Amino acid sequence: MLECGQNTLQCSVLNVSPAEYLTVTFYRGAMALGHMKSTSNAKEPVNETFILSYNTSIEDNGAQFWCEAKLDPGYNHPKPPLVVKSGNLSVTVHCKPEELVEAVLLSFVNTTGQMLECGQNTLQCSVLNVSPAEHLTVTFYRRAMELGHMKSTSNAKEPVNETFILSYNTSIEDNGAQFWCEAKLDPGYNHPKPPLVVKSGNLSVRVHCKPEDLKTTSKPDSDAPSVKLYRFILCLMLFVPAFI
Repeated sequence: MLECGQNTLQCSVLNVSPAEYLTVTFYRGAMALGHMKSTSNAKEPVNETFILSYNTSIEDNGAQFWCEAKLDPGYNHPKPPLVVKSGNLSVTVHCKPEELVEAVLLSFVNTTGQMLECGQNTLQCSVLNVSPAEHLTVTFYRRAMELGHMKSTSNAKEPVNETFILSYNTSIEDNGAQFWCEAKLDPGYNHPKPPLVVKSGNLSVRVHCKPEDLKTTSKPDSDAPSVKLYRFILCLMLFVPAFI
């Protein structure tokens, strides 16, 4: 059983002679991983050990590794090179998930269905089975507008559930608006993979606002039109005799 990451392969060649002609090659399946030449000048049989560092990944699970020892005295030697292979080493690889988010859920706290009252309300974004949580940032949105973002303070390496809370002042303009949140796992610039981004579903809400108190205005004086009418008739009566 191997863990993902840096591991070490070792090839041991026993009772080899002459060691100065020895070359060892490491393989994964049919692919050569690297070869090394002995630096020994011993004429009598010796044991030689060769080490190769190898970065194991989940793709290596079930793969077969082996090594090959080759004694090659050169072109002028009457016999062909002697080649001896090791047995195949089949490995099981276990990798801890580097970036994992199972689901992201958004809801309003202490509301009946999706009906909200005008005023202060609370948005809750739940991130389920996230790992590693230390790289997690959550952002709240109203349509395309960012409402705020928060970073996890957890150092847990195993998957955990994280919950983030945002206070929001709801108004009648939010009626029918869609809210959502986004979870982002960003290990940093040196990480070989891009950040993992998972979004919640859209939450469309209805907003109910109590009507504001109506402002009262003074009624116009009912006598005012009569006054104007009287003045108009009076002027007309004054001008009529002048034409008689």
